[in-house]
Amino acid sequence: MEKLKISLSFLFAVMFSYMASAQNIIKGRIVNEQGQGIEYANIIVGNAYTMSNAEGYYELNLSTEKDTFMTISHISYETLHTSIYNHKIITMKSRQNQLPVVTVAGKKCKEKKIVRKGMKLPGDIMLNNYTSPIEEIGSVVSISKDYLVRNLEFEVKNSSYDFCRLRIIIYDINNQTFTPIMRKPLYVECKKNADDYTYHVKFDEKIVLQKGHDYYLGLCVVEGTEGCNITFPLYVHSSYARNLKNGKVRKLPVSIGMSLTGVEYSN
Repeated sequence: MEKLKISLSFLFAVMFSYMASAQNIIKGRIVNEQGQGIEYANIIVGNAYTMSNAEGYYELNLSTEKDTFMTISHISYETLHTSIYNHKIITMKSRQNQLPVVTVAGKKCKEKKIVRKGMKLPGDIMLNNYTSPIEEIGSVVSISKDYLVRNLEFEVKNSSYDFCRLRIIIYDINNQTFTPIMRKPLYVECKKNADDYTYHVKFDEKIVLQKGHDYYLGLCVVEGTEGCNITFPLYVHSSYARNLKNGKVRKLPVSIGMSLTGVEYSN
């Protein structure tokens, strides 16, 4: 009879441990005011971090039971702070961003390079598959004139992904504060390739770079087939690796080669 008691006690301990572990996992969906899923929103609870998928669904394994509030952010929506007990369906409000009024300087003004890639090196930068990327990487640039950005160009050296989606956001940097200057992220779907491939991407909104400002071109993998990677040619260029969970920044002397083209403008 004593053996039976020990066995039952052991079973109860295992079941309690399993239940406690299961309770540390929260699942839900991030949606907009129309009930549509919000893709790749950042979700933080204490030291735990994840990102919603393309349909807005997420799963987060909490590192502690003490943290009861979650922060959800996305550049197209107002940052939201809510209780973890409201985790199943979370609705975010759209951010009211006004587009700047600009006048292109000259009717026949030609597009020109605003940001150059830098000097190419023999190495490369590899990004592995992330279901929830922790860092984004990209170039830091200073602008000498006012520009309206038209196009982005970058190279992929090699990709083993059957499917890969990159997210690119341009931030204005002021005293280590990173403020997105875009209403929505730019997403680029990269195809599988074994040789160098150059992507030319056109912006579908007005992106304005102002004279005297510093900007950060942040890139990360937000979706891709498991166990794969993507590599970019290495360029000499001032850059940052930016932690998406806590905002901490590491300075780097090399970067993924990204260039911007556009036209001069006046207010």
